[in-house]
Amino acid sequence: MRTASFSPSRRSPSSWPGSWSPPAAPKPPRPCCRRAGPASSSSKEGSSYSSGKAVDGNLTSTRWASLEGSDPQWIRVDLGVISSISRVKLFWEAAYGKAYTIQVSDDAANWTTVYSTSSGDGGQDDLGLFYHALPGGRPPPLPPS
Repeated sequence: MRTASFSPSRRSPSSWPGSWSPPAAPKPPRPCCRRAGPASSSSKEGSSYSSGKAVDGNLTSTRWASLEGSDPQWIRVDLGVISSISRVKLFWEAAYGKAYTIQVSDDAANWTTVYSTSSGDGGQDDLGLFYHALPGGRPPPLPPS
């Protein structure tokens, strides 16, 4: 490994001894769930409405649809790594969930509810959740009730 030492000054990087390159730019945040995967669900209305359609990035011509008349239903999106979540956007069609919850899990076995409503009204729900995973993947403590 080749290293260079220098003292901060007004000299340009090209005049510093040895080789130098600027630090790498930070990686951009992971793209939103639309591009995450895989997704699975409790049911689907038909092959055209599979769970993967909910996260394919196409907001205009594809969607997931659960089996009609069979409640409750769920959809799960695997983010691939333990992640902090600051926002969830739901784009509903004519049928929508009046009551629903959003839960997170590190292991797909133990779930923590981070959002719940019983007054959904369809359209678009833009939810600021601010769920932050702690080091080691531990979920944060629940706020006092």
